[in-house]
Amino acid sequence: MTTLAEVAREEGLEKLMFDVVAEVGIAARHTAHKLGFVPVTALRD
Repeated sequence: MTTLAEVAREEGLEKLMFDVVAEVGIAARHTAHKLGFVPVTALRD
């Protein structure tokens, strides 16, 4: 995830968006939060 953010910065992107699967993505959500990502929405089953 850090590499993804670094590439986005190098390319001059202002925003970066990605999807995380609920049960599998707990660590990814935590890491994204630490990197400053803000949740936009959560889809329910």
